[in-house]
Amino acid sequence: YLYTRNYDKVIEYANEVLTANPKTMLRDLKTISNLTQEYGPIAEDYIRVEYPANLLLMTGYSQLAYVYGNYGTGKRFMHSAHLASTETNQSDGPWGGYVSKLFYLPALNYNTGYVCSPKMPALFEYTDREAGVGYSRTVVPIFQTDEVLLCRAEAYIMKNDFTNATADLALWMSQHTSSSVTLTRELINSYYSGLAFYTPENATVKKEINPEFTLSDEQKNFVYCLLHFRRIETIHEGLRWFDIKRFGIKIYRRFLDENYKVTRQDSLEVNDLRRAVQIPNDVISAGLAPNPR
Repeated sequence: YLYTRNYDKVIEYANEVLTANPKTMLRDLKTISNLTQEYGPIAEDYIRVEYPANLLLMTGYSQLAYVYGNYGTGKRFMHSAHLASTETNQSDGPWGGYVSKLFYLPALNYNTGYVCSPKMPALFEYTDREAGVGYSRTVVPIFQTDEVLLCRAEAYIMKNDFTNATADLALWMSQHTSSSVTLTRELINSYYSGLAFYTPENATVKKEINPEFTLSDEQKNFVYCLLHFRRIETIHEGLRWFDIKRFGIKIYRRFLDENYKVTRQDSLEVNDLRRAVQIPNDVISAGLAPNPR
């Protein structure tokens, strides 16, 4: 419903999920942040079925836990410390700065240039325990209440209901930070209107948006806030791509040297044909024209 812009239905079903007291349905990141600072225990706690925040968990064959954990696997695709500190789970925000304020799964930094957000544990399925062979598996939280809260906030923003949008965004911030700052409508407008727009050379959490629908200046400020929170909330889950498409965000490919000097290499424009997922090869082989590139 969010992606098809049926905002009344977003609010209706989010209300059912979150109940009249949504705070009791959200993830307790304060408790998680006090766990041992190791990837495995935090990730295993994150997927506990007892947590009301976990609406749907799915298992799968995957090495995501090794890519996102303290291993040497797949670090080409890992979240860099520079990206984390300027745009995501170690960024500054209306909470008053990152240090000791933004919980987000302790965001483990292994001093290797990348930052881990422990969500998906490394689980191994032995086919022959004696030989030590089998399959790498993990459990992925597909639907979570914290993201549902942000979906509802977006629906309120689109309906110009800034009072309820502020309430949802403020609740998210209170549960994800140790900040004593209360998020208000005035703070959202002042903080995000005052930020410089992102450039590859000077990254910020505020990127230009080019949606296919009209937004007022205040709606844009709220969307900048929402997208900032969503990027932190959904890190490693693949949902950022849908935000990028929904709000028409231009993406740059950058090269950073050891001194974080940026060289632009390529960009994915707002209407770039590569944004459309290609249809399956077997359908193309059957004679259907592929999506243009």
